[in-house]
Amino acid sequence: MARAVCWTVSVCFRRREEKRGHQHQRSRFCMGKIMKTHVDALIQQIQHGSPDSRREAVRQLGNMETPADRGDVIQGLIQVLEDEDVAVREAAEEALTRLGGRDVIQSLILCLSSPSTTLLNAAIEILSRIGYAAIDPIRALLESKDHDIRKFGCDILGNLRHAEAVYDLIDLLNDPHVNVAIAAGEALGKIGNSDAVPYLIRALHHPDTWMKCIAAEALGKIGDQRAITPFIEMSAHEDPIVLYTVIKAMGNLRDERVLPYILSILQANPIFAPSAVQAIHTLATVKGDEIYDHVRAAGVEGAFMRLLQSENLDVLKSAINLVGHLHLTQAVQQLGRFLEHRDAQVVTEALHALLRMGEPGMAEIHKAMPTLYTLMNQMTDPGLQNALQHALSGVA
Repeated sequence: MARAVCWTVSVCFRRREEKRGHQHQRSRFCMGKIMKTHVDALIQQIQHGSPDSRREAVRQLGNMETPADRGDVIQGLIQVLEDEDVAVREAAEEALTRLGGRDVIQSLILCLSSPSTTLLNAAIEILSRIGYAAIDPIRALLESKDHDIRKFGCDILGNLRHAEAVYDLIDLLNDPHVNVAIAAGEALGKIGNSDAVPYLIRALHHPDTWMKCIAAEALGKIGDQRAITPFIEMSAHEDPIVLYTVIKAMGNLRDERVLPYILSILQANPIFAPSAVQAIHTLATVKGDEIYDHVRAAGVEGAFMRLLQSENLDVLKSAINLVGHLHLTQAVQQLGRFLEHRDAQVVTEALHALLRMGEPGMAEIHKAMPTLYTLMNQMTDPGLQNALQHALSGVA
């Protein structure tokens, strides 16, 4: 009798559990249908709604943790990467970045063959953010028969700073399509692995001018001192754009042996002043004020005075710094005008330069004191605010 009761209870329990399981499955099925309907509605919305509603639909799709029909969501968002509204396109980029994963990467890789520049650029941008989630298919791009795809692979791997691809990229420095070789050189510079240095030095003798420039730029970014000798042995009759790039890169090598070369080129042709001033600024930051003594002895001050008219902020800041260290008092009035510049770093550099000028510089600073204190109080960058405050503390 007891066995019969136990058997009956067991059967009832199993039936009850089976019923619960069926109910759970039906519930999941219903939820899946509801979710799919919701996703379908959002996909329709991103195609036909107003810009604001399209952007909101994109945002919701990107925030779904486990979207039903994930493939449909990915394809819908990829279509929106070509939307006429910039804000909608940006929202789609963010949504795909948030979704991430191998399936997103594979879908975006297919976009690299698109004739649409907008879609192509968006795909490269997103892959450059999420590519590590599936790096193998991205590295495989370097072996494509399509030279454009090989180039895009170099771009993405460089943006990802993917060090394991260094030797694959080195091989592509000899690619028959020069745009691929240039992209490989640029990627090697971004990655910064010193294993690439001998091959980049060899590329300084490439027949293509832009390839030489990229090789020089990459060597500057890596900063390996093995580049010093090939740089300072470069002919002064080399293409000016190559020399310009080499001189700028020399500063990053952080070695005073490059300075005589820079100054000799500058004496021969002041056109190289913008790259020279940045290189000298970098060298002086590392090696100290003796660098300025060599510059003063070379008698090239006039070339740097003209740079105070530059619209390139990096060049302008380096020129202000150099003019201050050379105590070129003829620049005082121009430096005084920079105290009202729109860029806070330019203001700070000009203030430091004027402080080095003695009495003429102090007079310009006193004229601008109300403006300087207002600027300091409005600054949102604590580092710049402290730098300006420190400089002002030196005003008598």
